[in-house]
Amino acid sequence: MKKLFLSIALSGLSASGFALDILSAHPIATGIASHLLAEPIAAQSVKLHSAVPNNLPATRQLNYLQGRGKEALTELSQASEIVLTVRSIFAQDYLYPFSRRHNIRIIPIDLATPIDGERAGVSKIEQEFLQHPVWFDPYNLSLMYSNLAREISSFEPNLKLEAALEQAQKSLISLRNDMEQFLSNLEQEPVALLLSPELAYFTQGLQISSVAASADADLATLIQAQGINLAISDSEPETALQEQLSAQGVKLLI
Repeated sequence: MKKLFLSIALSGLSASGFALDILSAHPIATGIASHLLAEPIAAQSVKLHSAVPNNLPATRQLNYLQGRGKEALTELSQASEIVLTVRSIFAQDYLYPFSRRHNIRIIPIDLATPIDGERAGVSKIEQEFLQHPVWFDPYNLSLMYSNLAREISSFEPNLKLEAALEQAQKSLISLRNDMEQFLSNLEQEPVALLLSPELAYFTQGLQISSVAASADADLATLIQAQGINLAISDSEPETALQEQLSAQGVKLLI
């Protein structure tokens, strides 16, 4: 019913030359939407509004939306037809419930798990993460692109997103191929040391055996016991750690 209502409403807006207004906050949702909708945004047939500053981490957005960003959120919610969310993988994503307070008709799209349950959502690891960075897995990221393209196209069929989606998926395939080529150059089957446990999504996507390093772990013992030959980090490790890994013949991937 909501989709039917929105389709009717948007058909009238498009015919009148107005843009489709989309509200977002979480960095991955904003990033995917900016990439996928680049042409409609440039043509001004879509307006993508961020409810938070671009450099604000997802874990700080809740406080911002309840405080300094509350007034701006009210205005953006009232002006938008669609709100992007990833609440299925990040419980602190309150953008949809907050925006609905100001616009009862705003339609949510969860990029990670379709709200209607008709299609598959991303694959989640059974661990208690504050947020599940499922996009580290190229397959999951591709699925998020597909979910957004399908939902937006069902709301506004005049937006032709097939080419943009195909290009994004080709880029992800190329990225995966590059990573597999890197791994194939290792002398042994890779066993990865994860310097951040959330990077398990990355190794899951590439089907690499991995071990997460705890804060109090004896890395030298762990590396020897597990046969680790690759360390993966989402940021530049301290120099001492890099030297320790190098001394034990462990390659570093950032």
